[in-house]
Amino acid sequence: IPLYIIGKGNVNLIKKDGIKYLGFVSEEEKHRYLKSAAALIHPSLNESLGIVLIESFANFSPAVVNKNSNVLFSHIRNSKAGEAFETYEEFENALLKILKNRKDYSQNAYRYYKDFYSSDAFEKRIKKHIIQTP
Repeated sequence: IPLYIIGKGNVNLIKKDGIKYLGFVSEEEKHRYLKSAAALIHPSLNESLGIVLIESFANFSPAVVNKNSNVLFSHIRNSKAGEAFETYEEFENALLKILKNRKDYSQNAYRYYKDFYSSDAFEKRIKKHIIQTP
């Protein structure tokens, strides 16, 4: 499975077969890569929301995240749209599990996005708040 790294990164650290550093790409390209990805790999420890994770879910792409990131792990646990890891062995097993059951993970990913982060979900929450506010 090739690994595509998108965004800011140290290109000098990424000189291995099967790893392609693309740098910044257009929004259209980003969504195309997310849609075709086996999974988003998000190893970050420090996330306040995980926007790229939500974008991944909006594109039916499950994710493998760092178990020590409370925010990312919480999204994975609540959505059932991916797996989390701490060690390389856990990472490998998580990716293999997603590859084996990608359809289910993908459906869970999109459902979570649609229910909690889509513009329709946002509009419903706003309307509910406005109606409940005296």
